[in-house]
Amino acid sequence: MAAKYFFSIFQVPKVLCEDPFSIEAHVKVLHSQYQKLQPDTKIVKDRMQQTFSWRRKEIADGMTLAETLEKYHFLRTSKGLCDEVQQIHPAMENMQQRFSEGLYYA
Repeated sequence: MAAKYFFSIFQVPKVLCEDPFSIEAHVKVLHSQYQKLQPDTKIVKDRMQQTFSWRRKEIADGMTLAETLEKYHFLRTSKGLCDEVQQIHPAMENMQQRFSEGLYYA
């Protein structure tokens, strides 16, 4: 039990200044951007950052991968996934570029 308590406090960030209504508003903006041929990358990055802590909490509370990808469409894209991993593991700088170069030189 102590390990689970340790994980929930130190691994999952506290969600400040957001509630289900504000998150839903961010998700609606993300969905509308996802529908566009050329989404506004600044808006997407901003909204993904604003929902990051909430998203981690949802996942820690049991949200499945399918549910996460359905709610946060940009995690289906290589850029969105790389940005998410980089936010979780800051040492993974330029992950998308390194991944692309690895495919190019493979």
